[in-house]
Amino acid sequence: MRFYLTKTTTNEEQHLVHTEHCDYLPIEKLRIDLGEYYSCEAALKEAKKQEEKSNGCFHCALLCHESSK
Repeated sequence: MRFYLTKTTTNEEQHLVHTEHCDYLPIEKLRIDLGEYYSCEAALKEAKKQEEKSNGCFHCALLCHESSK
């Protein structure tokens, strides 16, 4: 599955990792193509290389979503 990282941040200043089918995936110019991964964990690991404060989308990558503390 293909994953994307948002260029914009949430209120918690996090960049979100989305799957290609997410209803909340931003338009093309506001996202970074992370590539194909078998799991959101692998995609999140790659995302954190680009943006340390990355998190999985609550809607499409819940297994990788780290709740705010």
